[in-house]
Amino acid sequence: MLSQLEKEAIFHKLVNGSAIEKNSAIQLIYEEFQPVMYKKLRYQYQYLSESEAQDIVQDAFLKLATTTSQPKSAESLVSWVITIAENTALDLFKRAYKKYEIPLPEETDFSDDDPPASPGNALATEFDVQDCVSKGLIVFSQKFPQNAAAISMSLDNMAIVEIAEVISRTEAATKQYIYESKKKLAPYIEHCLEK
Repeated sequence: MLSQLEKEAIFHKLVNGSAIEKNSAIQLIYEEFQPVMYKKLRYQYQYLSESEAQDIVQDAFLKLATTTSQPKSAESLVSWVITIAENTALDLFKRAYKKYEIPLPEETDFSDDDPPASPGNALATEFDVQDCVSKGLIVFSQKFPQNAAAISMSLDNMAIVEIAEVISRTEAATKQYIYESKKKLAPYIEHCLEK
């Protein structure tokens, strides 16, 4: 993974570098973060196919190359990349909903207080819980992108050593960080499990 010196060099190229230096920085970012972002998207949006997740990651890195936004510091480089990738994914989902005129999940309404009884209600309830958890994860990852990335990597069965390299912490600090991140996530999804 990137050392602090490498992050600072990339940050300097993105902020103060020429167009060629910016492109080389984007290339380095792509090589480093593409596998992590792909795994994160596949975990967060499990219904995506492999090719769809790869397309979103590529679109996100194209956006990185053309955006006028910049990371605030070398330390915020990871969260900046994650935020752009997640926003790209959300933009693509919104376009797909509009194109096929599919109502967004929160727009679905039932005429009665309760949904119609059918054998599929158990499945619908399970989908509602998954949808609720997904929405909670999205909100959490927008507010705490680094915490969400650490949780995603942990749930994706990445070794603590690998996660520690990605987030530039020791193994013990990484374990503690993941534990604290999960505690921080709890209020965003607890209500989903009460349904």
